[in-house]
Amino acid sequence: MKGTYGRRVGTLAFGMLLAASLANAGNGQGNNGQGNGNSQGNNRGGIPACQASLGQCQADLGSCGEDKAALQQQIADLEAQLSTCQTNLQTCQAGGGGGGGGGGGGGGQCSVPSSIAIAAQSNQQAVHTGAASDPDVVRGLGNLDATSEFDLQLFARTGAGTFGGGPITTGTFQIGGADLQYATCSLCLLVHSGCQANQTCAKDYLATTGSVTITQVSPNLVYSASNLSFQEVTIDPTTAFSTPVADGCTTSIGSTSFNAPVQ
Repeated sequence: MKGTYGRRVGTLAFGMLLAASLANAGNGQGNNGQGNGNSQGNNRGGIPACQASLGQCQADLGSCGEDKAALQQQIADLEAQLSTCQTNLQTCQAGGGGGGGGGGGGGGQCSVPSSIAIAAQSNQQAVHTGAASDPDVVRGLGNLDATSEFDLQLFARTGAGTFGGGPITTGTFQIGGADLQYATCSLCLLVHSGCQANQTCAKDYLATTGSVTITQVSPNLVYSASNLSFQEVTIDPTTAFSTPVADGCTTSIGSTSFNAPVQ
């Protein structure tokens, strides 16, 4: 048992609190995504009206006199509006009907892209800690963007998973078996999105496939990972049991790497 799920974000005391400015950026991003979703119907209705107005202006231009310059400007303005409407509609459709341009799944906004070729992690920090239930824990956390995080958690404990019974070792490991369930994983790979300065995140993704190569555990945590796939899950705050979200968001990462001193 991993204890309370609150360990996932913040209670390991990384000093990885997102700055208030990043929270503001995340709030802005969320508002923009919501706006795109709410405006989809307006975009669909507005494009034909915009095209009709444009056509009328072009017809008027053929029979105009001294107002030709004014009509030409109206046409230019309408063409710009039409282009904006078409771009917004494409953005809404790409977001699975919910807006925001996120990855895979039709339920709500998916703020993480559906595919990331190379996921660069900024603000990398690592910590080594432990508790009665998990005597040896190493965790590395890095930002994918202002409101999304990549999270590697290594547990050496009694039970299943790659490092069940310990110790945490170097080598190349495949994601599978008990590591597909957060309550039992000892090689746990997650992505968190919609993260705010108060250490809460809107969505959690757990790895379903991929390869992790750990080259060093101390004094630095050094690893690389490749061919990763993630499924949105909910995680029970008491039991740490993860449940895939029906029609939830998904993402894949081609490769990522990490190198930070363990605190």
